[in-house]
Amino acid sequence: LNGHGSSPVQMVVFDKDSGSVGRLASGGADGVVILWDVIAETGLFRLLGHRGPVTGITFLRPSGSYVSGVDGLVTSGSDGLVKVWDLNGQCCVQTLTGHRGSVGCLDCSILRRPGGGGVEDRGKAKWRLVTGCADGQVRVWSVEHLKPESDAKKTQTETSESNDAAAADDNQPNDG
Repeated sequence: LNGHGSSPVQMVVFDKDSGSVGRLASGGADGVVILWDVIAETGLFRLLGHRGPVTGITFLRPSGSYVSGVDGLVTSGSDGLVKVWDLNGQCCVQTLTGHRGSVGCLDCSILRRPGGGGVEDRGKAKWRLVTGCADGQVRVWSVEHLKPESDAKKTQTETSESNDAAAADDNQPNDG
């Protein structure tokens, strides 16, 4: 698979969803993310948006989202940005900017109440994105419905500010 040219590849992540056999995402030092079909040995498309090396990639699981047609990817970069991508539309739908340095790692999970998981809990399940940054902070973000980036900016800013305040309260050392 050749698509990053002379730019070093920083990250490779397989999509582990059972419906996405052979799909891989790679991120380069040039900030480019490429989605690959490993079985056909071809690049599907490029995602452009980071201004430095890609430092993290995770797929948003379509089967766990309960939102019809959602197929997403989240990337982080040394530019301090975290980007949420709609893979169906091949575009960035949200940019998280609350970091004060390179975002070195990330992961995403769907949370449900204990013992939940049935049909009645579908509206209550929430995606949570966790990022680790060079500023020493771990931040928790709520990933809402995928929508165009211009509509997401207000929600993203409010989420970032409230999470920074919550992180300050929740991350106090436990002296007990």
